[in-house]
Amino acid sequence: MQLPFFPHKPKNSAIDHEYLLALEISPQIIKCAVWSVINGQTQVVAVGDQSRWDDVSEASLVTASDTAISSACERMGSTGKLAIKKVILGLGSTWINGDKISESKMPLIKSLSHKLDLVPVGFVVTCEAVMRFVQHSEGTPLTAILLGFWAQTLDMTLVRLGKPDGMVEVARSQSLTDDVVEGLSRFPKVDMLPSRMLLYDSGIDLEEIKQLLLSYPWLSPTKKFGFLHFPKVEILPSDFTVRAIALAGGSEVAVSLGLIEKSEPVLPAELPVQNLTASDFGFTSEENIEIPAPSKSVPELVLSEKPKFKLPNFTIPHLSFSYKPVLILLVVIGLLLCVSGLVFYLPKATVNLGFQTKTIDHNFVADLGVSEVNVTVSLSETAPATGSKLVGDKATGTVTIVNYLGTGRAFPKGTLITSPSGLKFTTDESASVSAAVIGSDLNLQPANTKVKITASQVGTESNISANTGFRIGTYAQTETLAKNEVALSGGTSRQVKAVAKTDVDKLRTKLLENLKAQAKQQLLDKTSEQTLITDSVVVTTVGEDLDSKIGDSADSFELKLTVKAKGQVVSKSEIDNAIKDALSSLVPAGFEIQSTTPRNLSAKKSSISISVSANLTPKIDSLITAQNISGKSLDKATEYLHTLPGISKIEYVISPPLPIITSRLPWRTSRIEIRVYPL
Repeated sequence: MQLPFFPHKPKNSAIDHEYLLALEISPQIIKCAVWSVINGQTQVVAVGDQSRWDDVSEASLVTASDTAISSACERMGSTGKLAIKKVILGLGSTWINGDKISESKMPLIKSLSHKLDLVPVGFVVTCEAVMRFVQHSEGTPLTAILLGFWAQTLDMTLVRLGKPDGMVEVARSQSLTDDVVEGLSRFPKVDMLPSRMLLYDSGIDLEEIKQLLLSYPWLSPTKKFGFLHFPKVEILPSDFTVRAIALAGGSEVAVSLGLIEKSEPVLPAELPVQNLTASDFGFTSEENIEIPAPSKSVPELVLSEKPKFKLPNFTIPHLSFSYKPVLILLVVIGLLLCVSGLVFYLPKATVNLGFQTKTIDHNFVADLGVSEVNVTVSLSETAPATGSKLVGDKATGTVTIVNYLGTGRAFPKGTLITSPSGLKFTTDESASVSAAVIGSDLNLQPANTKVKITASQVGTESNISANTGFRIGTYAQTETLAKNEVALSGGTSRQVKAVAKTDVDKLRTKLLENLKAQAKQQLLDKTSEQTLITDSVVVTTVGEDLDSKIGDSADSFELKLTVKAKGQVVSKSEIDNAIKDALSSLVPAGFEIQSTTPRNLSAKKSSISISVSANLTPKIDSLITAQNISGKSLDKATEYLHTLPGISKIEYVISPPLPIITSRLPWRTSRIEIRVYPL
């Protein structure tokens, strides 16, 4: 290696660089950056303005990509006139199936490559590129939640110690915090979440989203998110994602293309970049297009030559010893001082402490202020009728009343007349008959009169044939009877649907169940700052309206019910304070309450019976712990850390990975980070 202040062969100042594109295809957003390999490292040369596409059509994707690429190339000055064809793609997780681009998305990539004359050389998943680039920038394994906000979706990636532990996509709703909560609930088997959120965007106002997330009660006892501390929310720059694709993903592509020698350092923990050929996209090889050298306007790194200097000559009289041992001693001392300085200032360590969560279940009674709330709820519903009813016309006709008695008789309207088979009829009008007389032949001559009658029931059975004798009222037929000289007629019948009692009872039960649920929810909504004691809720029916009577003929019927619900509520802050006081003496030494969950509340006047479950975590002071293990060997540090309550797993991540450094923890407390997580 030639030092700058020694004479060396001058180099040509016009260094040829091959420029490549990094194209980020996100939901409705396209971003582009131009990157190259300069001095053996991938560097972003220019970043263009983002452009929008409809997230569906090939034409929209091609137009938006062309705009983004042109914007990036224009910012390179005269160098931007080069024909840049090679491109690395940054794609969303929904574009990837296994380790390949999804077949449903491949036509879009083919059309983009063909129409813009691009040569894809690889692709990376955008959220993984962001994860690796943040990790590289900070120099330690990343533990955080990545949140990518797009117009219609939210991408969430859970990262632990530099590795993705889960990825979910949530459809956007009106409430951004509800979307984040929904995404957190989808991560499987997560007891403790990282207390750090990194936001990257689609051009929307992330500062407003940050304030919403900071105002959300993540550590509220009623929530179950598993944050050990209140989350820290950070916003990544708008061009961070496309730079991450170029720098974190481009280094591996640069090695595969021969732009970087394998022995040269690249980004640590590189992404699994998929190298692509033209055949992977359905194209055939074409002739290489010569790329002209960039103009001299592109800035390049020039090492300035240091000024030459010369040590003065000293004359030391009467000294007979050699200078060589003294110089060697000074060099050794200098090297020792440099090594000591490096060992003291350079090392950085992350100590990961895993613990087993403890749970306390406790039942107690507290005297709290109880108040009552009530709501009134109405609900109506229509149901089909399943009963049946006989309807039709009644038979009518005329009968002759014959009186055999020596006294006359009167019959009011509605007098009952019964047929021999038991069918009932009534008279349509009042009638009277005179007494029977004895004729000249000494025979009894009965008196008679005619009267109209109507059947009491519908049906053809009442169409009784002529000359049938009927019983009038309760009189014996030997005294008085009725006889029809002409057959009765007009009786018809048919079966129709009718409202049955069981129909009404069934619908009433269903409505009551729904009303109880609605009433309980309205009570909960009405008491957002209070806790409803569910066992105290009483629901009473205060109104019922049925549009058809039971037995009425109808195909369907409607029932409307109105109920009044009342219940007892207690202030949430009073419950939290009561739980805190009740559990304070039960928490083991060295532990603290992470979260509490009231499982059951019941009230008797002002006395509240509370059943609560509390999760405990070790109470660890990160600063004191770092002070106690700084400068210690790993064995000594482990011995001390095992004395901390609840700690069952210890991991060390020390950088840089040099034997002289990784054998013990840094001496400086500020260079030690303590992280506590549940197992």
